Amino acid sequence: MSTLVVSLSALPDAGASVDCTLEEGALRPQGEPELGVTAVRVQGVLEPIGGEYLFRGALTGAYGSVCDRCLAPMASAFRIEAYWVFQHSASSELLDVWGEDDDEADERDEDGPRLGYVAGGEIDLAPLVWEELVLGYPAKFICREDCAGLCMACGANLNETECGCQETQDSGSPSGGRGLAKLAEMFPDLKPKVEE
Repeated sequence: MSTLVVSLSALPDAGASVDCTLEEGALRPQGEPELGVTAVRVQGVLEPIGGEYLFRGALTGAYGSVCDRCLAPMASAFRIEAYWVFQHSASSELLDVWGEDDDEADERDEDGPRLGYVAGGEIDLAPLVWEELVLGYPAKFICREDCAGLCMACGANLNETECGCQETQDSGSPSGGRGLAKLAEMFPDLKPKVEE
């Protein structure tokens, strides 16, 4: 299937393969902040099991950001294993934005499957795709393990150049003030506003 909305009337007893690629904008709920995700590929199998529906598969793509050490643009590739169970719900009013009622969301084992619900004879995989992307978002972005970061004095990217500031500081001529001014030039939107 090339869509994340699956009609149960068209779902074979043996299940159906899902394989589609979507941009972040097609997945992000209204009002949610952007994650900077490149196109996400969703692959797996949705199958009926004992009155419920099980999706097993994986999400692949990359988070686009900047390195937390050197501020260089980078992409952090991901592969997230997906294991979701969809159930019939008596009332859609009980469901929150992720497709779970509050009680079941609180009781769900974090290591167990994520829960979704059947609505109007269809299963929409998109809310759980988005939830996995949010939960999988890295706490830090590092372009490489040995990233040297920025010089605290002049702001130079130490992965690309040896600025010599450390030698100057070691000889007794601190240049920290210059470094802060250089960083302020690089990020003018972050300058504090002074009231007149």
